[in-house]
Amino acid sequence: MTEVRIDTLAVCPSGRAGSATRSENEAERGVLLVAVGLGAQSRAALCWAEFLSRSLGLGLRLVHAAQDPLPAVLGDTTSEDLGAHARSHWLRSIRESVHSWAACEAGVRVAFDEVLTDFGTPLDLILAAAEQPDVKMLVLGGPPSGTSPALRDLPRQLLRRCPCPLLFVGSQGLRPLVMAATDCSDPKLPVFIEAWRMAAALGDRLVVVHNVDHAATQFTERIGLHPSAALADTVAYRSRQWLQKSAAVGDVLITRDADNAQGVLAAAQRLDADLLVVGVKPETKAPNRTAEQILAEVQHTVLFVPFAGSRAPEPGQRPA
Repeated sequence: MTEVRIDTLAVCPSGRAGSATRSENEAERGVLLVAVGLGAQSRAALCWAEFLSRSLGLGLRLVHAAQDPLPAVLGDTTSEDLGAHARSHWLRSIRESVHSWAACEAGVRVAFDEVLTDFGTPLDLILAAAEQPDVKMLVLGGPPSGTSPALRDLPRQLLRRCPCPLLFVGSQGLRPLVMAATDCSDPKLPVFIEAWRMAAALGDRLVVVHNVDHAATQFTERIGLHPSAALADTVAYRSRQWLQKSAAVGDVLITRDADNAQGVLAAAQRLDADLLVVGVKPETKAPNRTAEQILAEVQHTVLFVPFAGSRAPEPGQRPA
């Protein structure tokens, strides 16, 4: 079987990030929501988000889950008034601490009204904040592969339940390059569009990667044909042509790994990209769970873009 390899050919049009202060009209377009835990990873995520907010003309909002101090503060006291007062005072203190941490530790000034703190699980609070219509992206420190197994459940839950694009900030690559991973299943190319927007904001070059395994399994399953090596080669060649024409980009990399996730991850590692952009499909259309595999193994910064219908139903809720 002839292996098809496509090398990087050209540079996609992109812009440089602006340093001008956002106008009030720009800030009204939306906000970047940053989930913070006051650690080094949260600091890196906030710095990334602050740069993107200026580049994209968006505001910044922070969300932090606080622990309820009531049992420790009140002991066996059952006074509801005293309990409400203690909780309110504690939340105010935590909110002030988060606001000061952003300014002193990360050098990022956020409006005090845009610092959200409450009692509850991080997952519930983050999802509630992300549901707001002005939230354009959720940013977290990461990557998940660098955390303990006990802490990886939150990223997995957010991957399927977050209503907006989800950016995990990991280590920075050595090349100013954004890589968009697409399987060509959606002619609107939502992953490419989001990647192009990020490349324009970051001033980075854009490359599209598409994995076609040796049997073109995804394509043949969609059309109901038996896979063959010759058909896989044809699909790889046509995929390159289609992407170059539809996306108007010459930087197209076709990989031929047996596993889609490994093909994408290997390409991102080989090119040492700053940012990898990946789509999240509905579970019924993602039998190989490529997004989950990438989430578990990626080391660099990765942006997950939800496809229509990709959100998992809430517990006790019937799927749409």
